[in-house]
Amino acid sequence: MRRAANSLAVVGLVTRLHHWVSIFVEEITSKSAKHRGLVNNLKLLNERTGFGPVSIEFFEDLVTVRDAIVHADSRIEWSYQDKKRQVSGRYANATSGEVEFTETHLDEAIENSVTQVKWYDDHLDILEAKQTP
Repeated sequence: MRRAANSLAVVGLVTRLHHWVSIFVEEITSKSAKHRGLVNNLKLLNERTGFGPVSIEFFEDLVTVRDAIVHADSRIEWSYQDKKRQVSGRYANATSGEVEFTETHLDEAIENSVTQVKWYDDHLDILEAKQTP
């Protein structure tokens, strides 16, 4: 049950993170960003604001975990559109072949997500202040 709860929590976290990052992208582009993936939106924000405190690779790994849980029944390897996908070893139980997203992983993911969102919010305010006469 704990593993299932952690899995559902990371799915929810990545969904909310994508929501907030999309809002920031929409603020600076005046275009809908919900159809763009989280990683693409993060890259766009980094282009406009500079690199946030957490690497995009960290969030890319979370997206892969989320995709494994939602689309691959928590398997650590699967194929999508003839392309092999694989969860980062830090979130994989090689023995069972399943995602193992622990409470420690979840705490880190929450902390990094909050840190990144606050950083973008602050830096977008700075950009806006520079553009206002």
